[in-house]
Amino acid sequence: MNSQIAIRLLLLCAVALSGCGQKGPLYLPDKQEPPAENKTSDSPDT
Repeated sequence: MNSQIAIRLLLLCAVALSGCGQKGPLYLPDKQEPPAENKTSDSPDT
């Protein structure tokens, strides 16, 4: 019985500590402009 409580407590602590990875306020990443499309000519380069 006591070992089950200890295991559950350890799991709870592990889950709580895993949420401590990022410090500071939450933010959304900057919007990036889509890359410009390369317009190729219909004729091959020779």
